[in-house]
This record gives sequence, C-alpha cells and structure tokens, in this order.
Amino acid sequence: MAVPVFPFSAYGNSHNSWIARCVVGSRDFRNLPRTTRAMADYEGECVCGTRYDNNCAHFLSNWMILDGRLATKPGGSTAWCPAGRPIRAKEMRAVFTGMGLQRSFNPPAGNCFIYCEDNTSHQGHVYYGTRHQLVAGTLGPYGDYFEYYS
Repeated sequence: MAVPVFPFSAYGNSHNSWIARCVVGSRDFRNLPRTTRAMADYEGECVCGTRYDNNCAHFLSNWMILDGRLATKPGGSTAWCPAGRPIRAKEMRAVFTGMGLQRSFNPPAGNCFIYCEDNTSHQGHVYYGTRHQLVAGTLGPYGDYFEYYS
C-alpha cells in the first residue's frame, strides 16, 4: 500500500489540514489484532473535544487508545485530558517503554513511535512514522535529538 505524504490539505477537514492521517498497514500495527477504525480515521483530535497549545501526545495517544494499543491513564503519564489521554510528549517516552517497546537512538528500517526534542528550547514532540515521514501525528518542532521506539 502506498503511503501518502504531504500536502496535508489533501486530507480535507479544513480545521485539521495540518494533521496527517494514519495509513492502515503501517509496519508496527499490521500484525496485531485490533480494530482498524482508529487507524483509518486518524483526524488529529480527541474524543474529549479539548485542544491544548501542543497536541502531539494528546492526539497520538487518543489514536493509540481508540486502536486498542493503549489504555486510558497509562503508567508513565501524570497529566491527562478529560478522557484520560496523556498530553505530555516527554511522558510518552515512559508510556512507550511501558508498552514493551524498545528505545533506540538509531532509526529502524520502518515506521516507529518517535520522540524528538529541540536542543535549544527543550520542547518535546511525538509522532508515528520515520525521521523524515510523518504517518500519524501532528506537525511540530522536530528538533535535533531523536529517540525511536519499536
């Protein structure tokens, strides 16, 4: 299956045109039993309806919970939206390891969960894809520092 990339405006939904959709068939999710509704319907929003200044962890965790990959209020996270979705990118690192994913500083061959941080502002960001291709998540400050979870 071909993975569509930019422009994001091709995904319609004008208020979320800067958000990429998830594509069914992404490597890390393909062989796990779960519904595909959440993967096909990634829209860059949360069931709680709340929007924060930075929504990368919020929307990514919502997608993971709807897909059956993550429970609400998972261990490693201390701040949640009203629906129990983690909202801090830095805390998603502990969430990923709590899911049994291994951290690496070398990018894998395929898609994975990625935490990155700008070395100047120390602003964290999370998404699913590769270092150079966003598959699910929000556009954000990609930074100079990367951790890969698969």
